[in-house]
Amino acid sequence: MINRKLIMELQNIFIKTRISQFYDLDEVGQFILIRGFVNYIVNLKKDIKIRALFIPFEYIILGLIGLFRKNQYNKYFNNKYDIIIINVGFVINRLRGLKENYLPTNFNVLEFSINNNFVIKRELPENYLPPILPSIDFLIKATFFYLIATIDYLKYFSKLENIKVNYFDFISFFCKQLFHQEWAEKQYQTFFSQIDINLFIFDQDGYGQTLFLTNILKKNNKKTIHLQHGILTDAISYIPFCEFMFCCSQREKEELIKVGVNKDKLFVIGAPFQTQIPANLASDDSIAVEFLILASSEKFFTDYYIQSINDSEIFKSTTSKALRLRPGDTDEEKNIWRKNLNNFIFRDNISIFDEIYNANIIITFSYDALIKCLYLKKKVICFIHPTRINEPQYSFLTKISFLFIATSVQELDSRIKELIAISNTAYETSINYEELEYNFGTQNKEKIVESFQTSINKIVEL
Repeated sequence: MINRKLIMELQNIFIKTRISQFYDLDEVGQFILIRGFVNYIVNLKKDIKIRALFIPFEYIILGLIGLFRKNQYNKYFNNKYDIIIINVGFVINRLRGLKENYLPTNFNVLEFSINNNFVIKRELPENYLPPILPSIDFLIKATFFYLIATIDYLKYFSKLENIKVNYFDFISFFCKQLFHQEWAEKQYQTFFSQIDINLFIFDQDGYGQTLFLTNILKKNNKKTIHLQHGILTDAISYIPFCEFMFCCSQREKEELIKVGVNKDKLFVIGAPFQTQIPANLASDDSIAVEFLILASSEKFFTDYYIQSINDSEIFKSTTSKALRLRPGDTDEEKNIWRKNLNNFIFRDNISIFDEIYNANIIITFSYDALIKCLYLKKKVICFIHPTRINEPQYSFLTKISFLFIATSVQELDSRIKELIAISNTAYETSINYEELEYNFGTQNKEKIVESFQTSINKIVEL
């Protein structure tokens, strides 16, 4: 859970620093910047932090690539478009199918990617918006920034009591944001300002490039929409910087209103795109298993989760069990599950929907995957760490009348026995779809399209 009090405390400290003057952000923007900083130092993977130290060199390399690709975008200049879609999608394209399936057919739409991960993966995203080559003046400014940031760190951040801030984490994060801001301003000046467009849809607006691109677009009176892409638990982590936000469910809208988001800026659309069920699922004996485990990326709890599974008497007595790893996890994180779980089947080349559909009972440590299981009417147990079960942002799970929850190996075995004793028909009829839609959003494709298009048209007319 991201601590709002801690973020606001760090924001108040940040305002006093000299580096805060380098960022052209309003109060909400500063809150989201510091929220990103807290997430960076607490949760982010070490390899991403190390990479951030080399952000100046990365931007120069990417900028050189941009020089060779710049002319290909001239064809868009002086043309009128209704919407531009900006996809970050580090692992999956969260906006896949948006243009073809959800937007009004009479809209002229452009899609772009700002995912820089191809530097590591060595594959260039389609319609990639490359960084602009940094100017000599900006590189001098960045050098000056390094010196000031060092002084600010020693003065304000080196001896904080509530959170430990490493010097290299501090420098790498805030320097990286400076380059992102420069990228956003140059991208707007050289590209977006040349296109007749007023509406932008983002799959992410609270970190890095998207934060600053959203900022510059808003300052130039462009309308921006953040499209929620996963289940909302802690609303603080989802406070949008875009002018509008498309939520998945009524519950999630209410949670955002509680933390101060204007209700008139929120639109309920339906279930996240990646949780919407394909129409062509079928039974497949070659992948069928009795039990399927859906792993989580909550690294602080991984050892507990694995130990609970290994200690289960039920799992000790069966070989019909498979593990589904999260695609966004690193190889190191995946190997923790692979090496420590006893006698599980591991598969990477099957869709998650097929795996869920062909399992009898699912134990999920992933809240996003929970939605898929429930809408597929599959017997599922949501395993929650015991320290989390009483946290306010997870309390809604305990109120869902038909949801089986476990917090320990004893509860896990007990819930499995309960599910085995229930017929599939009885379980399916116990699912309350009003509760399901209230908490997670509708899966009805026609309703989603109608809500999406109605909301888009309302925003266009504002």
